[in-house]
Amino acid sequence: MKRLVRSKVIFLFAFCFTAGISASSGQRTFKYQAQIGGVKKSGFYKIQLQPTLIANGNNDLSDLRIIDQKNTFVAYTKLQSSNNHAEDFISFPILSLSSKDSATTMILENKSRLLLTSLWLNFKNAAVFRRADILGSDDQKNWFAIQEDIMLSTSSITNTDNFLQSLSFPANRYQYFKVNIYNGKKEALQIIRAGIFKDRQRTLTYTKLPLAIVSKIDSTNRSTYLQLAFKEKFLISKLTFKVSKPKFYRRQVAVFVKDGLKKRKVGESILRSDGNNEILLATRAHALEVQVMNGDNPSLTIDQVLAEQATEYVLAYLEEGAQYRFLIGDAKAVKPQYDMEYFADSSKEVSEISHSGLQRNTLFKAQIKASKPDYTILLWIAIIAVLLLLLYFSWKMLTEINRPTTSSE
Repeated sequence: MKRLVRSKVIFLFAFCFTAGISASSGQRTFKYQAQIGGVKKSGFYKIQLQPTLIANGNNDLSDLRIIDQKNTFVAYTKLQSSNNHAEDFISFPILSLSSKDSATTMILENKSRLLLTSLWLNFKNAAVFRRADILGSDDQKNWFAIQEDIMLSTSSITNTDNFLQSLSFPANRYQYFKVNIYNGKKEALQIIRAGIFKDRQRTLTYTKLPLAIVSKIDSTNRSTYLQLAFKEKFLISKLTFKVSKPKFYRRQVAVFVKDGLKKRKVGESILRSDGNNEILLATRAHALEVQVMNGDNPSLTIDQVLAEQATEYVLAYLEEGAQYRFLIGDAKAVKPQYDMEYFADSSKEVSEISHSGLQRNTLFKAQIKASKPDYTILLWIAIIAVLLLLLYFSWKMLTEINRPTTSSE
């Protein structure tokens, strides 16, 4: 009987020990961790992701995990930075949608003649950029310009296959709006719907990024070049330029990602004295180069450049008194599939908490040390053993050759 009890105790201890090793081993592939703030009561929590955390994750944040003090992974879903719910969106009837002559033209009807200062277009995800114009009419015959040279950004990182783009313009009550999207010789973007949100004050929110270096060079090719450098490979969503001189200006601008001697265009827009001088982007970069084409005009006096990232959140149900932390930094991680994404719109009462700065995951360090053992001694032993075998067989072969042969009569 005592032997049976002893066997059960040994088995239980071995099971718990193995489970503990298994739970902790799942964390060893993540380079970084960040502590999540205290949970005062059980419920849904919205956690803002700091730019440094996003910079050290995969492009789609497929390696982001939440783990509790019991080493159990916790379900979450990613939220749009605008924090608008699907049911808040009012779709406008699309009267026509066509693509021809290198442009896509869409006509919308504002049946209630609401006073609008923006329209939201819902696109399928695309890593491209386009220009757009907005016109207004009351009879679909006479069209009047509202806003020109609007830069459409590429899709940002989301947990869906589509993204929203806001087009801002001076207040108007036109019954019909025409949106022209210029594709050049390239394929058109796929438009899913267009309209407004019930709460029109809701807009995308941004988090300021720390700029390490800003330098300005006026070139002989009638352009001004701005060099922007960042300490991390941040996700950059918007650049804003504070221009003090001259009083009136309109300049074409191009933005490039710099990678050593190579550079790649990721955006373009127009800086003008009557605009907000914002360029929307969706790119990760350590360094950017901004080219301002001056033509025959004097260069702009740019007092400040602001770089910002679209604010990103995750939503999770957290238990009172439990301790949680983020894990991130696994290039091979696959995006988890959680049921939580189906409950994002039903969680109306949400508290917001933050997370600490990014730290190295000590378990990852232990794995690195363990994954690189020194086999030098074993390698030399194997080489010496092979040489000794070769010498032995060589000696044996020479002995056989030199042995005198006896002839029989």
